[in-house]
Amino acid sequence: MANDSNRDDYTQFSHAKLRRLRADILLDSVSSVTETTSSFGNYPVGLRADELFEGGSRANNYFLKTFGLANRDSVHSSETRTEPTLAQALHLINGDTIEGKLTRSTVATNLLKQNQPPDSIIKALYVRALSRKPTDTELKALLPSVATKPADRQGYDDIFWALLNSSEFAFNH
Repeated sequence: MANDSNRDDYTQFSHAKLRRLRADILLDSVSSVTETTSSFGNYPVGLRADELFEGGSRANNYFLKTFGLANRDSVHSSETRTEPTLAQALHLINGDTIEGKLTRSTVATNLLKQNQPPDSIIKALYVRALSRKPTDTELKALLPSVATKPADRQGYDDIFWALLNSSEFAFNH
């Protein structure tokens, strides 16, 4: 963790640098958290994005291409782009990757079947997506979004969607 003595040190590895997850890792993370799979052309269903070797399926996947994954026809990992772009933001917000995975996901449905109170379900979604519980402020802000229909999946899917679109999910801290 950066402190006053090493805040500007980028050469001695005194602290981790905040960086966005690589495209394949991000896609695999979304799949893992939502308990869904991705499909890549003729490959078997369930193959992870980081297991793809040839350029065709990697290059033809919109998510991987948009998020800057380099084809594996080069030995230089520097060809992988990690800078954020407008196309990436728009795809996360409006694209079919996260929306499709949430639609197919049974995470919220399974949590609802356990008859847990709304705050417990929200906490479970936070732990699943961000590996932490929500702060009291976050929980207070989110509870009204499910208070009118606590047994309806849509409100929880909206919260799940927001967590998957957060910078806390997409960045390695």
